[in-house]
Amino acid sequence: MSAAGEAKRKRARWQTALAIVFTLAALVWVGDLVRVAWPTLADAMRHVDAPMMGMAALACLAGAATHGEMFHILVREFCAARMSRSQTYSLQFVAQLVRHLPGRFWGVAYQIAQTRGDLPANGIVLVHTVLAATATYFTVWCVATIFAFERSVIHGLACFACGALLLAVSVPCGRMLGRLGHRLPTLPGGFGNAQKRLIEAAASLRGRSAIAFYLVVGVGWLFYLGAWAVFGAAYPGLDAGQGLRLVGYYSLAWIVGFVAVFTPAGLGVREVAFLGLASEFPADVLAMTAVLGRVWLLLNDIVLGGVALLMTGKRHGER
Repeated sequence: MSAAGEAKRKRARWQTALAIVFTLAALVWVGDLVRVAWPTLADAMRHVDAPMMGMAALACLAGAATHGEMFHILVREFCAARMSRSQTYSLQFVAQLVRHLPGRFWGVAYQIAQTRGDLPANGIVLVHTVLAATATYFTVWCVATIFAFERSVIHGLACFACGALLLAVSVPCGRMLGRLGHRLPTLPGGFGNAQKRLIEAAASLRGRSAIAFYLVVGVGWLFYLGAWAVFGAAYPGLDAGQGLRLVGYYSLAWIVGFVAVFTPAGLGVREVAFLGLASEFPADVLAMTAVLGRVWLLLNDIVLGGVALLMTGKRHGER
């Protein structure tokens, strides 16, 4: 074997070992989080419609599953190497497990370590910058639309249409900003780097890929909102509309938790923000919603990450 080949093999060994350490640590951490939250959830589940809650959980899982396709589309656009869907899905779903470790950046670190030499690190960072910006945009858009519909149907439709219009013009506007990038004022600190990456991404994203990406994100949000509407219908004293109002508050709290980068997946910060925003609801509803949202997130990541690990192990066994 050549010196270059031997070096690559040694590098692959430590990358694999690092990925295994990341994954095992995340599994232990997430398992403990579920263990702590489970008694509260199990007690609250005695008062809800179990079949409907099962439907809500499946809808939430389906929404989380769309993250694999989002990641796949962006990797194809921003990274030079071509990877199969099974590879990109595995990378994303295992990384979603790892991100629960204290310090959200561990998920990205896992992907960089796992694909070193195959995918450029700056490409992976760019993908996650776009994913974070898109999640923030859809959160604000969907929450604004939910509360606008509470005022009137006209307000709701107008808000939805404005959000859709902004998405439609994002690609051509992004290309224009890409040409003017060096003339634009730069945001201070790390925000300037994020601004540069987003302009770079918008300028290089092809129209067909942008449409596919936004459609997948939209489908994921439909499943997510549907899950919370069903939860509202399943909980005594609530209805589907109140379930959507709760998810509006919970999603706004997600943005607060996302900013808290040194907590595991916003653990604690999101719940505190949610309790403050949704104070109009009874204490039992708030407690159930806070625990349910956290357990749904953890179980989704355990299920999808477990499937990804099985797929990865099967591919390695076939080699």
